[in-house]
Amino acid sequence: MLSTMTGPDSSVAVRPCTHLAEVKDLSVKFGNIVALDHVNFHVGRNEIVGLLGDNGAGKSTLVKALVGYHFISSGQILFEGKETCFRSPQQAYQAGIEVAYQELALAKDLTILQNFFLGRELCRRYGPLTFLDRKAMKKVIRDILDEAGFPEKPFSERIHYLPGGLRQIIEIFRANYFVRKLLILDEPTAALSESETSKALRIVKRVKENGMSVIFVTHSAHEVFQVADRFVVLRNGRNYVDLKKEDTSLQELEKLIISSRMSVMKEIVGSVAHQLRNPLSIIKFSAELLADDYTVNNDNGSYGRIVSMIINEVEVLENVVSNFLNFVHPMKLRLKPVLVEELIRGLLETLRIRDFHGVEIGIDIRKNLPRLLMDECLMKQALTNVILNAVEASSLGGKIQIRAFMEHAYPVIEVQDWGPGIEEQMLQKLFHPFFSTKTVGTGLGLSIVKQIVECHGGTVEVHSRCGEGTTVRFLLKER
Repeated sequence: MLSTMTGPDSSVAVRPCTHLAEVKDLSVKFGNIVALDHVNFHVGRNEIVGLLGDNGAGKSTLVKALVGYHFISSGQILFEGKETCFRSPQQAYQAGIEVAYQELALAKDLTILQNFFLGRELCRRYGPLTFLDRKAMKKVIRDILDEAGFPEKPFSERIHYLPGGLRQIIEIFRANYFVRKLLILDEPTAALSESETSKALRIVKRVKENGMSVIFVTHSAHEVFQVADRFVVLRNGRNYVDLKKEDTSLQELEKLIISSRMSVMKEIVGSVAHQLRNPLSIIKFSAELLADDYTVNNDNGSYGRIVSMIINEVEVLENVVSNFLNFVHPMKLRLKPVLVEELIRGLLETLRIRDFHGVEIGIDIRKNLPRLLMDECLMKQALTNVILNAVEASSLGGKIQIRAFMEHAYPVIEVQDWGPGIEEQMLQKLFHPFFSTKTVGTGLGLSIVKQIVECHGGTVEVHSRCGEGTTVRFLLKER
């Protein structure tokens, strides 16, 4: 199929097109700042592509470079198989591309109707004369406001007085109304409620049903996964991953985005940890000198307690620094075949759980558990963390239950307590790096547990309700 288009580069030879729009080896610089570094990206005909990444990844820069909003430093842009370079968004609009920007491109002192049709007003002709067709434009706006769920809003109301969600909806509906080939939505749901987000997603589906394509820019994997055919993730202005929907899952996509964020976090954490390590060592050494080599004539007991407190607090901080550095450096697994039953029984023997006085501990380990490749030491650390948390949560006279069984061909290990449970707000933070409910020995807690299990190909779930206890569940798979 050959395509033609009018524009600044219409003399360039037309090639058979495989993609609707494509960028090759694209770089964009702002002074010494590299916003995009040799990025490759494409959207096919009648395809929805989710463009994802954390803040600053280069998503908005990429789509703005594509439509001529930003000048490119190097690389190629192709549209309908022909190399081109839009010199302004207006040229992109003329080629059939519509954009709803993250920063609303609405004139706040104009009305809804004026903003919607600005520069593209509907007209009707009477002989040689042309008049604005206000009746037709009003009908379009009224239908859109009704569909958006704002029937009471007059189309003569100024944009300045509208809530942010409605402004965003108008921007999206306007782009949808005028699009002819490619719709680009830049963080379209950022200011929308849940119901408004559902309307925006319906628009995206409708565009594809009408035979056109969509680039959906977002940092929310959950929303874009509902509609996209393919996902492109950027990290620090570079390509990170390109996946078809059938080759991934929502959980895996979220992991990829978190992983891209973690790379930045690790740099910060590593820097903080190294900056803290030396002064902490000096403080601890000085406190130990005070404890060992100096005597106090008055109130020696208080002096000793103060020095001991300093040393204890420094040790807590040293533990945090050590965990920071463990988080920064990737885990190196020493894999070997381990029988799951032997792993659990060996760990329980090491912990001597029967010595935990006042806590009743039940053990139910089935006999058909398989042998899996794993790092036995790391997996024992993960289980130890969970079991000790359960013991700590169980008051005198409380109980915990440790179970291991097969479920759908995979071994499952569960640790359940009947303690106070975990509040919903805290439950959502359990796996966040550096979050801990402990006040002593603060560390990475369940985020490290989760990292260990996922490195082995498994998953970790926590189920809890206030006053009803907590269950931590490991689903183990062969790596």
